Amino acid sequence: RTQSVIPHSWAGLLDGLLTRSTGYDHVKAFLEASRRAVPAGYLPLYCSRAVAEQAVLLWMALLRKLRRQIRQLECFDRDGLTGGECLGRTLLVAGVGNIGSEICRLGRALGMDVVGTDIVRKHRDIRYVSLAQGVPQADVIVCAMNLTEENRGIFRYEVLKQAKPGAVFVNIARGELSPHNDLLRLLDEGRLGGVALDVYENEAELAVGLRSGSAGGNETVQAYLGLKDRENVILTPHNAFNTTEALQRKAGQSAEQISNQVTQIGQLAEQIENQLKIYQNMLQNTLQLPDHLWGQAQADLQRLQPVSYTHLRAHETVLDLVCRLLLEKKKTHTT
Repeated sequence: RTQSVIPHSWAGLLDGLLTRSTGYDHVKAFLEASRRAVPAGYLPLYCSRAVAEQAVLLWMALLRKLRRQIRQLECFDRDGLTGGECLGRTLLVAGVGNIGSEICRLGRALGMDVVGTDIVRKHRDIRYVSLAQGVPQADVIVCAMNLTEENRGIFRYEVLKQAKPGAVFVNIARGELSPHNDLLRLLDEGRLGGVALDVYENEAELAVGLRSGSAGGNETVQAYLGLKDRENVILTPHNAFNTTEALQRKAGQSAEQISNQVTQIGQLAEQIENQLKIYQNMLQNTLQLPDHLWGQAQADLQRLQPVSYTHLRAHETVLDLVCRLLLEKKKTHTT
């Protein structure tokens, strides 16, 4: 899960790692901290439709003042309930990946003028703009970015204050992309007409605080509490993925990923074994490899490439591992 904290002590015990989520920043952080190179996977496709529909649900609820409608039913009062339609409004989708592209498709189906912003512009049917260009023209802003160190806090106060008055902001990606206190300030100043969140800053900490009922003076929880009771704010418990159809896809795709990892481990193990046999035979016959091969091994060890095998060190390839083992053997032989 995205809230899971993987113990560093597990690093030496794992032969593979699969997060059954679309986000993978927590897995990346674990691998970097543990300096291990195990096969790691995630599920990029299972919930794209579910999350996209949740984004639509949230911005439409904000445009139509749904929380206030529900409250005023008690006295059947329609004063102040005039809302807005999607047709003709501008939708900015920040992060046009699997989920973001589905949000764009649904936005177009609602008759919206859709623009997207992304560092990778791979969809030909999307009109791309920069974030600075998109925010001022958007009536609805949806954050669908994956979280990186480079974009952490990207929807800060200075960015969203450029939005047109009354624009609504929806985050179904990662809470760290839109600081809570900045959203509070933007609402207080009337720069945003509404905010909807399915994700939160320091979400694991927030979830523990809310479940235990011991929020206390926790800053993360206090920022959440400042948002939750406002009529122009809608908050959901990281539930956008949670549909029957998405969970069925999750089960099937999890099995496929595990099968692929097992196959990959077996293939890489076979490659290592075969190359080691070749070089070991050469060592046995000559007691040392030709100088040009040792030089090539030295150069190969300096290459940094992605890897996915439990016996490899961080950034090693299969050939790197073979070369390292041989160099260690030569060093032992010469000493």
